[in-house]
Amino acid sequence: KADAVKTTTFSGCMGETSLDGKPIGLWNYRERDGDCAGCVVSPQPADTEGTVQFDGEGYAAVSRPTRWNPNVSTVMFKFRTFSTDALMMYFATKDM
Repeated sequence: KADAVKTTTFSGCMGETSLDGKPIGLWNYRERDGDCAGCVVSPQPADTEGTVQFDGEGYAAVSRPTRWNPNVSTVMFKFRTFSTDALMMYFATKDM
């Protein structure tokens, strides 16, 4: 164990790691010790209004805001995935 490592008994899920400000992937490690099953959901900061998170099995049906203006409204998606086969679909109808 390196001197910089303060503990070797962590139990839980890590959402992300970095070294010198550069992200380190947690999904492509070279070796492991013990039972290290992946986390279904990693820790996240408190959700802001309108933010949703999925485990790969769900979807969201969101109603239009009451002050809807189809000429001015914007929909923005920000997402990230570790899956090379990930799929995101946006589907809208006149009544939604």
